[in-house]
Amino acid sequence: MISRRSAWALAVLSVLASLQDAQALSMRLRKHHRNPKTAARGLHRRLDPGPLDIDNLYDLYYSTFLTIGGQELEVQLDTVRVVRATSAAPSRQARFSHRNGSPELWVRAKQDFAAPVESSNTSLTIRYGIGNFEGSLTNAEVVIGDVKIPQQSFLTYKQGSINNVFQAGLDGMLGLGFDEGSHVLTAQRQKTSDDSGRTLLSNFYVANPDEPRTMSFYMSRASDPDSEDDGVFMIGKPEAAYESVATAPAMPVHVNTHAGDFQRWSTYVDAFEVNGVNISLPTSVVDGAPSNRLVANMDTGTSLAWVPTQIVDAIYKDIPDAHYFADTDQYTVPCLSSVRVAVWFGGQRIPIHPMDLTRVQSQTNSDGTREYFCTNTFIHTSALATQSATLDMQLGDSLLRNVIAQYDFGTAGNPSTANIRMVSTIKDELASWNTFLQARAKQVGVDAPAPITELPGGSTSTPPQTGTTTASDNGPTPSAPAGAPPTIPSDESTSDGTSTNDNTSGDANSPTQNPDAGAYTTRMPAILLALLSSLVVFAF
Repeated sequence: MISRRSAWALAVLSVLASLQDAQALSMRLRKHHRNPKTAARGLHRRLDPGPLDIDNLYDLYYSTFLTIGGQELEVQLDTVRVVRATSAAPSRQARFSHRNGSPELWVRAKQDFAAPVESSNTSLTIRYGIGNFEGSLTNAEVVIGDVKIPQQSFLTYKQGSINNVFQAGLDGMLGLGFDEGSHVLTAQRQKTSDDSGRTLLSNFYVANPDEPRTMSFYMSRASDPDSEDDGVFMIGKPEAAYESVATAPAMPVHVNTHAGDFQRWSTYVDAFEVNGVNISLPTSVVDGAPSNRLVANMDTGTSLAWVPTQIVDAIYKDIPDAHYFADTDQYTVPCLSSVRVAVWFGGQRIPIHPMDLTRVQSQTNSDGTREYFCTNTFIHTSALATQSATLDMQLGDSLLRNVIAQYDFGTAGNPSTANIRMVSTIKDELASWNTFLQARAKQVGVDAPAPITELPGGSTSTPPQTGTTTASDNGPTPSAPAGAPPTIPSDESTSDGTSTNDNTSGDANSPTQNPDAGAYTTRMPAILLALLSSLVVFAF
């Protein structure tokens, strides 16, 4: 029998243990479709139980809530968005010309903040590729989840043209980058000569030194018809359901040494596997990148993936009935077609769900009929030209939806100790393909094909060894598959190959139904150009 004193001691220990874990913070994420007003004319989205008219279905925002000055505000999560900033105070003009992974918190208040909120006369202009705004430097208590940050510096929106964020129903953005890239911190240091302008995450870690300096993400897939879970964002120790990511292989963060630039959440890509073979990668343009590996920014604020031309062509050009439009630098493919793609990081294979390789677009014809076509979510890196010295590719939510990801800041002020861990959420690639066929058929209003019973193709590949020849300018040169690596479960030991039109053979890439008939018209380049101009991507 336990004595009263022992029972009391156990109770105290239990309370202490609960307090120790109390400051680990988990918040549910919400996902937002882009507002139709920002898309190409004639493209719309309708939420009804019938066929969906989908506008850029995969161009999503992931958001969470915080409270400032008595107002609950919903903000987009952003790990690596690239910005420029101009600082303007009444007594001086100072320009910050560097680019960085954005750590800024900024909000547009719905009404005047309740006291106590301290506003200053210092303004910053933040410029993204999707627009810009001017905000005043502000200090206030910020509540995120159950945690209060007593004195948090942030920007309060004053004016600008960043309407796509507001049209999505959001009130601002929570940057999750490193302190070293914060314009707010720089401006606050100029005013007070201290670190009171630290990012929200840094202030959390300072106030909770026993918590790991990590943040973890799980992002759901909006096109999953059965999913009501938008995802979760965890600061510090992850929830039990996601804690396996804490022991996954740690991938080092690439330390950015480029003059005038700041640190981003970048790591190294070993290989891209397409239909069971590794395509040869181009040589990295980033100083200090390891041989035969590419530097990739891992960005929750980017919907798509921006990768070298060789990778895009290897994924899409051999899909039957795929069309490439040079003036928009984009592919269209039959909506029920896909390929098997995986990305290798540090010897770890991350399969990509077929849903995340294409996105549905629609066009209403003059006779009222609806055309559906699908476009690539892995996009050529021509938009990265001005960033060529600091990154090779930008991997956004089209990859991150396939993993539980943990970003570890390491030792404060020392990015060489930072790392990224990932755990694949695709445990059954065959099941993911059948989910894709069912959900995509519903999206484009056709009958779903019969479920496939085996994945097309042969064995999965292994990362290329040092000395692999780089791809030529004429396109990708596949390397021979080398058998399934030991990290791949036996029930995922096959991969799909080039398809035929017989979806019952096990080699099918495209079911009999083709909802894209008539989609490849002379209007298509103009439609795609409008779509590209409306994309929400990382900024310059």
